[in-house]
Amino acid sequence: MDLELVNVVAGGTLDIEIDLHSAFEQIGASKAKYEPEIAPGLQLQLKGATIMLFHSGEYHLTGADSFENAREAARKVTEVLEKVLGEEVQQEHFEIRNLLYKGEFRIELDLEELHSDLPGKTEHHPENHPALYFRSDMHGGLLILFRTGKYTVTGITNDRAAEQLVGEFIYETEI
Repeated sequence: MDLELVNVVAGGTLDIEIDLHSAFEQIGASKAKYEPEIAPGLQLQLKGATIMLFHSGEYHLTGADSFENAREAARKVTEVLEKVLGEEVQQEHFEIRNLLYKGEFRIELDLEELHSDLPGKTEHHPENHPALYFRSDMHGGLLILFRTGKYTVTGITNDRAAEQLVGEFIYETEI
């Protein structure tokens, strides 16, 4: 199966509240971005991921290309804050929230035919978007297919669910 993880969305909570303005001044504009009139969080680039850190200690992480890089970026947040704040910072909670995979069937797909063959499981509105959306009641998630045979999988939180969703589509369509 041709599945490649391309984006891990995660997040968590730290055990402290953060003065974002002060943290930004200490970290510096070369490593952080803080524009409270545009976004309510302090943005950091760590380990290939973008982290939006909020005053409450909550954070959202996106852009990591593996589970390990997401976890490493979350660990790096605590290190940066410990250095800036001069006190110990602990992760209270960390979770993987969404994964994005890409893949390719290496054949051209007739999206109209697939849509009519899979009533109730697909959506197809070519006037709005050139993709076919396949949803699974069994495995959750969303498989987004293009005429070229390329696809993305999203809305899941583990590798197995992504493989099962693609496997279900292959089984249902016999492609």
